[in-house]
Amino acid sequence: MNRGIALLICVFIISGSLLSTLFLLVHGEHKHDHDGVDNNCVICAHIQNAENILKQIGAAIKNAFIMSAGLLSMFAALSVIYFLTGFRTPVKLKVRINN
Repeated sequence: MNRGIALLICVFIISGSLLSTLFLLVHGEHKHDHDGVDNNCVICAHIQNAENILKQIGAAIKNAFIMSAGLLSMFAALSVIYFLTGFRTPVKLKVRINN
């Protein structure tokens, strides 16, 4: 259930970014139609929204990469520390406990 929802969210994000990029490519050099709401160009407003969506997705990907790189380096440092020092347990020290 959770995997399906996560997959669906990923598909929506990827399709949204691809459709936004396609919209920017198709309507990048458009002729202005100033008959929209408040005498503004509707396509220019959509282009600006698509650019903002792509910027937000790019920022989220950058932050996720930085966070995962930080976690990976932290786990690498901890594994090196564990390899060099190791934990001292009775089994590792070969302590025999007999009663």
